[in-house]
Formats: sequence, structure tokens, C-alpha cells
Amino acid sequence: MKVSNKSTSYTFKNGNQLTIGPRVSKKMVLKKNYTHYIILISDEEGAQETLQMITNTHPEAEVLHFPLRHADVTQKRFQHLFKHYAQLIFILLNASVRINVYMSCSAGIHRTGTMAYFLLRRFELSTEQAKEALYQMRP
Repeated sequence: MKVSNKSTSYTFKNGNQLTIGPRVSKKMVLKKNYTHYIILISDEEGAQETLQMITNTHPEAEVLHFPLRHADVTQKRFQHLFKHYAQLIFILLNASVRINVYMSCSAGIHRTGTMAYFLLRRFELSTEQAKEALYQMRP
């Protein structure tokens, strides 16, 4: 399977944007296009290094870390991560300024696609609309 490095955004009704794609790079962070980064990799995959790089390069950005290891989303694991997910929904719904979120795991496909799907469904998109939005965001 060939993974595209291209990523595009989905714009929510309130103007906030969600972009999904491959692992965050320093070059990407230096552009400072995003107000929030959601990192879906485990510490074993280099999460701490990625989080530190974002913090050092773009200290104004908010970073949320969902330490998912290879799509390990058991019921117990999801309950542990739900507080972060709830925080993310709150941010997207209640931001007083427009925000631009970049969400990534290692390749930007499985974990990222799953979490993005949850968000799109939460914002009242139908199953088919959420799937279509994901296809457009990550061809």
C-alpha cells in the first residue's frame, strides 16, 4: 500500500479545521500553520521526541498526546484515553478563535483515520459523510 504524503483539511461548521496526515516533521512545525497538534503515537514510537520538538519549535501551539500503540484501542485503553478525547471535542466546539488542528500517528492512516472518524461523527456527520470527508482529507 502506498501512503500519500499529501494532506488536506476538513472545515467544521464553526470554521475550525482538522488536517490529518503522516508523522509531524520539524519542517511542518516551523511553518506554524497549526494551533493544535494531536499526536497518536506511543513512547516506543518516539512520541516524547516528537512532543519535545513541537514544544521547542512552536511553543504557542497546544499539543495533545493520545499514546496509542499500533491501534491498540481496547475498552480499558479507550476509557483511559477518553479524557483526552473529551478535551479535544471541547477545544473544537468552544474555541474563542479559529483553530487549525493537525492529527497524526506514524503513517496518518489507521489510528489517525479512526480518531478523525470519531470527531467527524461527533460533529453530526452521517456515516457516509464522515467516510467521504476522510477520503477527501487523506486520498
